Amino acid sequence: MGANTQKMNRDGIIEFLQSEGQIRFEEQLHRKYEIERDFVPQKLRSYLERAGIVSTLDDESILLNLGVATKVGDKLRMNNAGVLFFTESTQLLCEQATITCGVFDGTARINVLNRKDYSLDMITNINNTLHFIKQELRVKYEMQEHPNLSSNLEASTQ
Repeated sequence: MGANTQKMNRDGIIEFLQSEGQIRFEEQLHRKYEIERDFVPQKLRSYLERAGIVSTLDDESILLNLGVATKVGDKLRMNNAGVLFFTESTQLLCEQATITCGVFDGTARINVLNRKDYSLDMITNINNTLHFIKQELRVKYEMQEHPNLSSNLEASTQ
């Protein structure tokens, strides 16, 4: 700090590195995530299928190769990116990852007509969000009789 030199504690060092962009959120190991309890192998299979990745490796090797897990001693630890993609619900583990969609009456954003929160894995959340948007798009069609079209139609049938 300025011309002073002070020894930083562990939390201060982590906060400093995060503020400098040296430790990104998605790379941080998640403290509460337990592979045995929270990992959903089917989410990994679905991800690999979508990405067109064919692998004969075991799940642990795939997670390590994707960069979403790290070995700490003899235990596999998931980082935040892995949590967002390969858990059933992010709500308990990463509540800020919830996607909220809303439809308002008018531009004042006072009257809510519809609202939905999505807190599953990230791929499902994105798909659900796109589905919500498609459902809520208001499209208006007006069919009008075109005078020239009806006379041409009569002429062609005679």
